[in-house]
Amino acid sequence: MALISCNTLEELRAHTRLLINEPVGKSALDDTDDVDRCINLAIRDIARIIRSYDERAYATKGDIVLVSGTEFYDLPDDFIKIILIQYKKTGSQEPDKVPAVDILHKFDVDEISYFLISEGAQMQIGITPIPTTAYTLQLFYYYIPPLLEAVEDVPDVPEDFREAIAYGAAVKLGESLNNPIPQIRDTYVAKVDDIRRHFAPLQLQNNRSVGG
Repeated sequence: MALISCNTLEELRAHTRLLINEPVGKSALDDTDDVDRCINLAIRDIARIIRSYDERAYATKGDIVLVSGTEFYDLPDDFIKIILIQYKKTGSQEPDKVPAVDILHKFDVDEISYFLISEGAQMQIGITPIPTTAYTLQLFYYYIPPLLEAVEDVPDVPEDFREAIAYGAAVKLGESLNNPIPQIRDTYVAKVDDIRRHFAPLQLQNNRSVGG
């Protein structure tokens, strides 16, 4: 099979369809929504694998603007877990850092408590005592890769490993069609193994850094 670029949603759709349709021998995929769903699931599967070796690959930051009298604030839609919270200050003043916490765990700093809650599908951060002035917190956190929706959207996976997305999506589609294709699954497993081998040294390096 000729190498096909997998750098956009449109290219991933084409490669995924080709992987499924060639072994099946007919056009089995007319539902673009189903193809896109499996592509996005595969992206998150691969991101989860990468993150298990190098969490910094999916780390970002954002601001939470606190308002006087308001206790709860929505966290970003792509939020997974806090790395660090700090007060956002201006000038040469260093921000006061707040340690990372697990979901639903409460922690204190400077007589102010922060905790996470789940309000349906929306994660929120609570501040106690309730702020009496407006100020900004800077949030560093691990995120979920964004969904691909437009044909030109680019997957948040390193370019060298994007073909694995199409194979992962094809595996999911084959299962949904009750027609699993062993050679596609075998190739997907091999590509995932390549990802693990690539990122394993980073995990070792990160562990050494944490251990001093």
